Amino acid sequence: MHDKRLALKLLDLRDEAQFNRFHLRDAERFEVATWQAVAMPQRSVKVVIGDDEGAVLNAYRELMAHHVENVDVLARGMPAWFELFGGPRAPAVSLALGANHPESRPPELAPTAVAGYIAKVERPGLGGKKVGGGCGG
Repeated sequence: MHDKRLALKLLDLRDEAQFNRFHLRDAERFEVATWQAVAMPQRSVKVVIGDDEGAVLNAYRELMAHHVENVDVLARGMPAWFELFGGPRAPAVSLALGANHPESRPPELAPTAVAGYIAKVERPGLGGKKVGGGCGG
């Protein structure tokens, strides 16, 4: 989230009430049925977020079936985010803070200080085999 060189698209599958209560900064509500109306820049990294693992995997499969590139899933969804970084866990909390909640974008150094955090997303176009050109290439 803090790497300015990374074009990140956060796709939140949760219902409107959950989304309004808390969502990651820059996330947008996403519905699989209308996903084609959402701009999906090819080189951006798309992260599908939700609470229901089945719905998240269905959305991932739908995007992959339509050849949308650089799609990832937030492993274990929002419950895992709350475990790592905090957030409004208690259902009794009725405030709809959305992205104004302080934990919607944790400080840049937070992941290194959080036990269990493993970075898995790589920027598109980095690493891998170079395509043609040059001596011996």
